[in-house]
Amino acid sequence: MDTTRHPYQLWIDLETTGLDERTDVPLEVGLVLTDEQFEVVDTVSWVIYENWFESGPISRMPDFVAKMHADNGLLEECRLGGATISSIHSQMVDFVSSHGFTRSDPLCGSSVGFDRRFSERYFPAFASTFSYRNVDVSSIKETVEKHRPDIAAKRDSMLTPLKMHRVVPDIADTVAEYFFYLKEFGLV
Repeated sequence: MDTTRHPYQLWIDLETTGLDERTDVPLEVGLVLTDEQFEVVDTVSWVIYENWFESGPISRMPDFVAKMHADNGLLEECRLGGATISSIHSQMVDFVSSHGFTRSDPLCGSSVGFDRRFSERYFPAFASTFSYRNVDVSSIKETVEKHRPDIAAKRDSMLTPLKMHRVVPDIADTVAEYFFYLKEFGLV
């Protein structure tokens, strides 16, 4: 196994019809590549269109999820068309391959275990590109809130996440929060 770590980090986010990868489906997926200074190097995102709008997972979405994705425009974008899972999967694999990621690189995000579970189900070749390790900003957030409420309060006063439930702005929020923690702990 290649143990050379990529100097950049790949961030992922998915928007879905619910929390269970066995019964729910992805609606949007995004990838953002950042460099050592956490500047964006490359971004790709896809709205997904499959036959889910005629029946199935879309009709079973919890009301709050349906409202959230109606309010942020994602459901309408999906209805108007997008790319298929297989097409997106191929493009995701090409994206990480073109940037040189390997099995020694972690996947980054917020609650990235959630994104990884959906990726393993719907985008398995992409998911298998990365190490089993994650950089999970939500875990850092939980730790900071429990053990350093002073830093959590500072974060809340300095960062204003958009919380749009759209992949690219949500990844930008995650990267900003991660960079904030790194600065607070003197790591950058």
